[in-house]
Amino acid sequence: MRRKFVLLLFLIFFNICVYAESKVSDTTQSDSAEYPFLFFDGTRADKTMNLVVTDYCSASRLYSHLIDTTFSSETWWNKVCDISCRILMPVFFVSFVHEEGHSSLLASKEIVSYVNIFPDFTNAGETYYSQASVQSLHDTDYSTYNRLCTAGLEADYLLIQNYNELAAFGIDKKQNMQIDALIHTLTLAGYEAESFVLKDSIKRGNDIGDIVHSLYHPDASVDDDYSWNTISDDEKEYIKQIGMKSVINFINPFVFNVDPFDLSSKKDKSILLTFDMAYALAPFGDFINENAYFKFGKFNIKTYGREYCNKNCVFPGFGIKLVNYQVTNWCTASLIGHFWIEPENLSFTTSTGKAGGALEAEADFTIKNIGLILGVLYKTAGYMPGVEQHDQYFKVSCGLLLKR
Repeated sequence: MRRKFVLLLFLIFFNICVYAESKVSDTTQSDSAEYPFLFFDGTRADKTMNLVVTDYCSASRLYSHLIDTTFSSETWWNKVCDISCRILMPVFFVSFVHEEGHSSLLASKEIVSYVNIFPDFTNAGETYYSQASVQSLHDTDYSTYNRLCTAGLEADYLLIQNYNELAAFGIDKKQNMQIDALIHTLTLAGYEAESFVLKDSIKRGNDIGDIVHSLYHPDASVDDDYSWNTISDDEKEYIKQIGMKSVINFINPFVFNVDPFDLSSKKDKSILLTFDMAYALAPFGDFINENAYFKFGKFNIKTYGREYCNKNCVFPGFGIKLVNYQVTNWCTASLIGHFWIEPENLSFTTSTGKAGGALEAEADFTIKNIGLILGVLYKTAGYMPGVEQHDQYFKVSCGLLLKR
């Protein structure tokens, strides 16, 4: 309990320092912002990982904007209230996206779950479900069971990617996102590293321990007990690698308040470039992302490279995204293409890859400050972060867009 309380105090202090600096310098600040809220995401389930991440991201930014306008004067009291209120939401809801990531994956398989998101400094949150249902999932859909172990970390990764994109293209003020992004980055990397640094955390119910135990013991029951002292040397080495790779999440200029690089000397035709890297787990192992963001006039372009890794092999992936292209005064559009080669059958041990990909398109139709979101996605069979289905899949999504 004392260890986690000290960690929380450190997170708060670190965020205050970086946030205070972000209010001084921000060359990409925007006086306008967009807040998408999805209410349908292509499935009968009441939630998906994409829906939870999108809606939480918008709600968090709206809350920060409200704090910004409420405590706008520069008095010392307003500054204290501003920072305190901004820290309040991510501290008390830091487990929300993580636990809802687990719950969303269960919902996609029509498994009922209950989420407790509020921290008590000994257990930040937990997802409750029927053990028999999860055992059945393990026996009939092994790759999805593996993904269940890491779905919370995947949701945290997706949220951070959302914030990075919004900041890179100046779609919202950095100060309205930075504290939440910082806390989620620190907790994501901390969770990945904790399992190696704090070896007593390796036990049933730990996300890292569960996925590694499952990968190395695919026939084991989902309630088999284990600990650091009982797992094999290969498992210990793999957990060590996860801990070491977790530092990749800190290769992120946004969370350290570094502005995009201006590649042009002409202010009316500036070309802005920024980048980041990320690391997350997958049902067959893990993956590393390298993202680059280019802003030139009305074009916002994101590209990424990705390395999918199982036990012994690395498989490539890449994608490109056109973000918020202004088609008319009342319509903006985004278009995304993905390509990947992943381990066949999402296997941890195979050296055979299988190619696949996906296309996404989204259009926003607005009248004044409110609009409608319509999106479509088609993917081939394979693992795609943010999409629970591993088979070939098509979906339509819709939601509400608020602007200021």
